[in-house]
Amino acid sequence: MSTEQKNIWEKWFKRDDREKPESARKLMFSRTEKITAFAVAYAIALGLWLLVNLGREYTLNLEVPLQVTELDDEYALVENPPEYAEVTILAEGWKLLNVYNNPPTVPINPSPEPLNLYEMVRDQMNIYPEVNVQQVEPSSLNLNIEERVAKRVPVNPDIDVTFRRQFNFKSQPTISPDSVTISGARSIVEELTELNTRKYEFDDLDDDLQAELELESPSELIQVERNTVDLFAEVTEFTEAEVRLMVRVRGKPENQEVRFSPSVVTVRYDVPLDEFARTQENIPYEAYVNYEDLEQDTTGSISPNITTTMDELNLRLRNYQPRSVSYYKVVQD
Repeated sequence: MSTEQKNIWEKWFKRDDREKPESARKLMFSRTEKITAFAVAYAIALGLWLLVNLGREYTLNLEVPLQVTELDDEYALVENPPEYAEVTILAEGWKLLNVYNNPPTVPINPSPEPLNLYEMVRDQMNIYPEVNVQQVEPSSLNLNIEERVAKRVPVNPDIDVTFRRQFNFKSQPTISPDSVTISGARSIVEELTELNTRKYEFDDLDDDLQAELELESPSELIQVERNTVDLFAEVTEFTEAEVRLMVRVRGKPENQEVRFSPSVVTVRYDVPLDEFARTQENIPYEAYVNYEDLEQDTTGSISPNITTTMDELNLRLRNYQPRSVSYYKVVQD
């Protein structure tokens, strides 16, 4: 901008209207009128540009959704087909706008034979008669279909539990139902041996636990008869107890005698408070060694087996000492 033009600008636009001649003030437009005039001119220019340019032909790449129709009950998919097909089309700009805003969905009829995806896309594009399909990727589609089978599998609750001090499950938690029926392609179903729940955490338990657990399907292609199972677990307070046991031999010949050193092991265990009295009336555990194991041993010491004699009680074995005992066989004359 030259110096003379700059001076004219400053005199005309920047000085106070009161300094301008009366005739000039009458010719001035308000700011709002200027913006309106500019917007109208811009819209007209844009409209003319669109009218000229969108009348030309262009190519457009877009994703056309694929939708698998219902399979017969006798068959199931082994893997999901692609969700979209990459399609290149040619048409006037106005037509391309319609397709871009509302691409047609291509229905996929499951078949063991390869599908001509190019022709299927062209058939769906017939709703836009002036649109020319140039390319479809993939141009063909193979659906992996197998016989549908069903079987019942156990439910595995994936739970992480912490208890308040001295509290624990009185018995193993129960799941209802403890198994569910799944169905799908044979190759997938045959590999599944159980169904897990989602991961759940329960902290500082000191009371019975009841919860609804959501099942976690291993695949979108597997159908499960239900979505949830119920968990119940009885929680009680435990106390520690101790018993001393003689180590005995099972299955030894009548003419054979075996002695251990030490001959007594101390067993420590946890027992629910309401069952403690019964463990004092009877010996709740036994310690034994199988004679067959002695015959195969070459070290001279062996670890005794510790088992409960009161299966009806909810005992928790903590440890026993010593962990192994020496032994020797008494030779009979």
